[in-house]
Amino acid sequence: MHGFISLMKLPFEVMPIVELLGERLEKLLLLKILAGRFGFKLISAVSARGDMHFDVIEGRMNSEKFIEYLEKLRNDTNCPVLVIADNARYHHSKKVQAFLKEKQGEIMMAFLPAYSPELNPDEQVWNHAKAEVGKKSAIRSKGDMEQVILSAMKSIQKKTDLIKSFFKLPDTKYAQNYY
Repeated sequence: MHGFISLMKLPFEVMPIVELLGERLEKLLLLKILAGRFGFKLISAVSARGDMHFDVIEGRMNSEKFIEYLEKLRNDTNCPVLVIADNARYHHSKKVQAFLKEKQGEIMMAFLPAYSPELNPDEQVWNHAKAEVGKKSAIRSKGDMEQVILSAMKSIQKKTDLIKSFFKLPDTKYAQNYY
């Protein structure tokens, strides 16, 4: 059986969850949402296998948009997804909880400790994206920002060895064997 993890951060122990899933877990995916100027937002997920998924979020992130992303992620991976997320209010909403109950075994959710971005390999995506964006000329509009950021994200997405390296940091090694 395939498994899939997405990650952000929240009060919950990660290792017991990973150990509990054991052999059911073959993929690890970590999630991060980037809120940009001009109202441009992205959500991303990475796996220790070197996969990266990302999507543009128009407007404010909410329960409905999060559910849409989870459904898309599940469909794209064609295997069960375990999402490890942070304390965003919509992660705990009644809509998301009802959706997860309905998708039990297909999409599951757990959480990392609060204020622990160092445990999230997907944070490295944003570090690399910011470095790429910083090399570009000034961003003067939402269109400029979208073009520069999407270009950086697509560049990172093609670098599977770079993405795998995000799971070899001292605080992220816990996730490197689950892909």
